[in-house]
Formats: sequence, structure tokens, C-alpha cells
Amino acid sequence: MESESTWTAEQNKAFENALAIYSDKDMIEERWHNIAAAVGGGKTVEEVKKHYEKLVEDLKLIEAGEFDHLIS
Repeated sequence: MESESTWTAEQNKAFENALAIYSDKDMIEERWHNIAAAVGGGKTVEEVKKHYEKLVEDLKLIEAGEFDHLIS
């Protein structure tokens, strides 16, 4: 099983900024390539997509009041 890649705070911020810049209205594959390039650090399109899917899942949990906000 593939392990999750590590994301720095700077990469997360670049990811969030790139999501805002490259909206859903952009061509979808071009969007993911642009976001991966903006994040840098050798992140692949697949890593960026997985990171996005995790973010969406976390947002759903937060909205449902089920997000475990305690960091151990």
C-alpha cells in the first residue's frame, strides 16, 4: 500500500492558493497540473488530487460536526 506523502505548511498554503486561482471552470487536467506546479516540491498530479480528496472529506466531517479537532 502506498504511503501518504508529507506536505509542509508552505506546500499546503500554496495548494490552497492554487485551488483559488485554478477554479473548477478551468480544464480539469490542466487544473491539476497547474496546482501541482504551484505546490512544487516534486508533488505529482496524483498526490495533489489525493490531497484535494482528503480536504473535501475533512470539510464534510467538519460540516457534519464529526471532525476530531484534537491533535495528539
